[in-house]
Amino acid sequence: MTTADGALFRSTAGSVALLLLGGALVAVSAGRWFLPIAAWVGPALILAFARAHPPAVGAGLVTMVLVLCFGLSWRGLIPVHGLEFVAIAVGFGVAQSLPYCADRLLTPSLPPPAASLVFPAALVTTELVVARLSPYGSWGASAYTQSSLPLLQLGSVAGTAGLAFLMGWFASAAAGVLLRPGMATAGVLGTAIAATALVWAWGTVRLSRHDVTPSIRVAMIARDWGEESRAWRLLNPKMSERELARIRPAMEAASDSLFGATRRAAAEGARAVAWSELAMLVAQQDLPSFLARARAVARRDTVQLFVTAGVFTPGARTMENVLFAIRPDGRLVAYHKGRPVPGDPESGSDRRPATVDMPLGQTALAICFDLDFPSYVRSRSGRPVWLVAPARDWPEVAELHSRMAVHRSIENGVALVRPTARGTSVATDARGRERARASTLGRSAHVALADVPATLVETLYTRFGDWLGWLCAAGVLVLSALSWRGLVPPPRS
Repeated sequence: MTTADGALFRSTAGSVALLLLGGALVAVSAGRWFLPIAAWVGPALILAFARAHPPAVGAGLVTMVLVLCFGLSWRGLIPVHGLEFVAIAVGFGVAQSLPYCADRLLTPSLPPPAASLVFPAALVTTELVVARLSPYGSWGASAYTQSSLPLLQLGSVAGTAGLAFLMGWFASAAAGVLLRPGMATAGVLGTAIAATALVWAWGTVRLSRHDVTPSIRVAMIARDWGEESRAWRLLNPKMSERELARIRPAMEAASDSLFGATRRAAAEGARAVAWSELAMLVAQQDLPSFLARARAVARRDTVQLFVTAGVFTPGARTMENVLFAIRPDGRLVAYHKGRPVPGDPESGSDRRPATVDMPLGQTALAICFDLDFPSYVRSRSGRPVWLVAPARDWPEVAELHSRMAVHRSIENGVALVRPTARGTSVATDARGRERARASTLGRSAHVALADVPATLVETLYTRFGDWLGWLCAAGVLVLSALSWRGLVPPPRS
């Protein structure tokens, strides 16, 4: 330790206890738990510990704690086990430790204002790289630990990077006060708190605006599989037509249930009906009759349909995960899930979300895991008013995944319709205000109606994307150069 350490960190036992407390707070702020304030306080304690110890000791212990925290937070949420889960926990834990390591190496030779920016800039940069390169997209991003809708409005300007920067800046400034109480460090902390308060006030004003466009009633139909789940056997290369014939009645019963619910929703005034992901499991040879029935319902009830199907070719090792957008005149657009979950037997991925012209307004199409990739959602063409994104979750991730989806609504200024099987269906307006939320856990079918205004809200994130992430990446380089310059003594004359 250095002589400048704060009193809390002068004893080895005390500093380790605060490190473990910080790790525990980080653990309960994400994954299976949800405590937003912990995501602000925990990193401050970890940073203070890292700064109070030699780089090798601080970085090593911080990395070990973060790997352990990730394992505790995400065990059971990620559907892998054993060594595969251990490898994922180590990978994410190491990635999460990188901003702490950068902070420990660069801050000693920087003045407090500049030093306070190292951690937030490194945090944003790390999360940008992970979101772009990881097969799991933006899972684990700091912004997903928060629920304050006024603060979430910052996503319309800078995506998830905006909140990550604020949270990282507060943690860095608070760590500075813990270690070196004084006017300089207190001033930096006060500035970070003031900036956060200003963002909250701006977000509150943004949310006070009321949409003047009329609302459109949409229905979200979420259905878990029944007997038709046997269709997954169609992926067996040895599957026979006789076995398919045994499964077909269950598929037809599922179709009757879904289309019956669709017609009832239309009778209750729904102008658009969306199904949850993979609501129907269909053999390739039965797809034409399935789509013909969907078109007939759309025409008969003058309703816009967003129906989903897993299309199986008997004997093939993969299936197609498809969302069909059907207009009341019968015209159809098919979209294949662009970002399949690693390991899922899916084929036919599209390169970007489809955008279709529908009577309710231009609509972007995505499916479940697609929404975990912010840059992928932003790549859609046109200027959609709606984002229809059917999903299928599992109980452990239901609430977290629905919160993550709302970020895409705010970032892109579009109304979100997300019918979800085995999870939480949610519909929001273009600023992320909920119009409907319904748990579909433990039920075979669920219909939720929502009146949602069809308003396009222009956002800076839609236009400029991850500008703050790239700015922070450049900032890390500049701060590294300044730190190096401060470490190297001037040459003797």
